[in-house]
Order: sequence, then C-alpha cells, then structure tokens
Amino acid sequence: MKTALEIGKIRAIVLYILQESGGELDLITLFKKMYFSQRLYLARYGKTIFNDSFRAKRRGPVPSFTYHSLICAFNDMEGATDGVKYFDSAFTVYETNGVKFVRAKTQPDMKKIAGMEKRVIQEVLEKTKGMSPDELSEESHDTAWQTAIKRAKNDPSDDYISIVNMAKAEGASNEVVNYIRQRQQLESFCVG
Repeated sequence: MKTALEIGKIRAIVLYILQESGGELDLITLFKKMYFSQRLYLARYGKTIFNDSFRAKRRGPVPSFTYHSLICAFNDMEGATDGVKYFDSAFTVYETNGVKFVRAKTQPDMKKIAGMEKRVIQEVLEKTKGMSPDELSEESHDTAWQTAIKRAKNDPSDDYISIVNMAKAEGASNEVVNYIRQRQQLESFCVG
C-alpha cells in the first residue's frame, strides 16, 4: 500500500512528464519514459525517483501502481482506493482506435521533484523525443526486463523488475549496485 507521500510523488512525476510532453501521451510512451527516468536515476545515484514497482509485460516495463490507477480512471474508478482516487483526479484517460491516452488535468507540484530528478527526467525526455511507442518498447527490452520475463514464464506473478537489475541495465558501476543492495538490506532489516 502506497503512502500519501509516495502517491503524491508519483502523481507529480507523471504530471511533469505529461507537461513536458505537450500535456498528453499514450500509456506505453508514458510508462517507458517513467522507466527510463527511473533506470537512469538508479544508475547515477543508487536511488529511485519514485516508489512504483515495474512489471515486465509483453510491450516492456509497466509501473504497477500507475497502471492500476490510470486503468481505474479509465473504468470510472471501479475498485479504486482513496489513494488511487486522489492520483486519478489529476488525469483524464481515454481510448482512441484501441490506444489508451492520458491527459493532465492539472500542473505538477514541482516542490515534490528535486532538481537532480528533474534534470534526469529532462535528459530522458530529450533522448526519447520523437520515438514511437514501438521504438520505446523495443528500447525497454533491456537485460532487467529480459530477466523478469524469463522468471514470469515459470510463475506469471513473478514478473517484477528488480531495481538492481534496472541499474545494471543502465550501466551502473559496481559501487552503485553495491550501494543499492546495502540500502535494500537496511530497509528489509528495519521493516522485518
């Protein structure tokens, strides 16, 4: 279950990506830009920009909470929690010719996005500008996605992409990978 702070951060990131992309994107394009931003930030700084798990699907990585929330918005909030309703209130989701699009209804809360995060997202947006959803999907089929897809063949529920593998796919140094592992161990120790 996401906290209000986590949901607010994801909402701000999605709104920022949409704002910088003309106000709307198809879901595949949005999800890949989120993935590439998260992957690059992990490789550089050993931390995530936002707390949303990516799942390996046929067309590439999909952020689990964001996908679920936007699909609830598309389906008029069926099965939505209060957190999902808050998230969804910032977006309109519609379908045209079998493709789902998301449009921002408000501006991002830029106080929730750090300068380093903004710079990484901008770098990804610049790099992926003009790429089609198919090109973005192909680009997202990295080693992290491949590892998760292979696991999911044996167990469909085991399709989560690890942040360590994401960082490695982006070319993270051994020091950064070890830092991520240490943070995960510390977090599991504190929670457990």
